[in-house]
Parts: sequence; structure tokens; C-alpha cells
Amino acid sequence: MAAIGQWIVGLAASALLAGLALAVTPKGRVRNVLKLVTGVVMLIALVSPVLHFDLSLFSVNAEQSREELQAVQNSVNDAGKQLNRDVIEQECAAYILDKAQDLGIKVEAVSVTAKWGDEGVFYPYEAHITAQLSPDEKGALARAIEAELGIAPERQYWNGNEA
Repeated sequence: MAAIGQWIVGLAASALLAGLALAVTPKGRVRNVLKLVTGVVMLIALVSPVLHFDLSLFSVNAEQSREELQAVQNSVNDAGKQLNRDVIEQECAAYILDKAQDLGIKVEAVSVTAKWGDEGVFYPYEAHITAQLSPDEKGALARAIEAELGIAPERQYWNGNEA
């Protein structure tokens, strides 16, 4: 940013000096030569940033920008995956609560944990259910969880006093 300011100041200073020199020079051959010289000076002031451009610094900055962009993309991908996982876990927990209600079973709490699969997606992996259930109620709900969500009985964790 400072370099742009210096460039603008240099360009303005050369324009001011050229204008003053042309203002005090009488018409004629000398003034025409002075116009040419001041035009060249203004052109040099205009393109001086390009003449002093450091390609190695540009290359380093471009690489840093590329790395920062990659880090941002990774962060966005990770956030998207986490959001996807959270949605799956919440939807599956809501399903278990709804299914329990359909079966006439009172469930106190449900949490589902999703796991990243070989197919590149999250799937419901385990469920933690807190409820006071009879063996028949537990069996009915466990079968529904296995059939609909694919959570095997050995990954269904039950808490509560079973009647």
C-alpha cells in the first residue's frame, strides 16, 4: 500500500514539475523539445512500478496466497463435514424418539454418533438410549433401530432401570 502512495506522489510531482517548466518556457522550438522531455519523464514516472517489479517477491506472495486459499478450502470442507455429521446425528436421534413414541414407549434421552464411512459419507454408528423399558419394549425399539438406521444391537447402549 505504501508503494502505491509513493508511486502516486512521484507521478504527481513529475506532473507538477513538467507543468511549471512548460509554464515558464516561451513558445517556440525550446518549448517543443521541453514537451517531449517532460512527456518522457511522465511516462517513466507512470511505468516505474513495472520497472522495479520484483518477480521473486510476486512468486512468493502468489504461493502464500495459494496456501492460504487451500487452508480456507480445507476449513470450509471440514466445517461442511461436521455440519453434515451433526445433522445426521440429530435426525437419527429424532427418528428414534418418534419411533419410540409410535411404539408407545417413553424414552428420556437419545444420542446418536455418526462415523465416516468407506463410501465417503457419514452414517449412524452407535446409539445411546436412556429409558425405563421392559425387555419386550427394548427388543421392539432395538429391532426398529437396527432395521431403519442400521445400528447393530452391540452398538446400542441402553441406560435405565429395565422392568
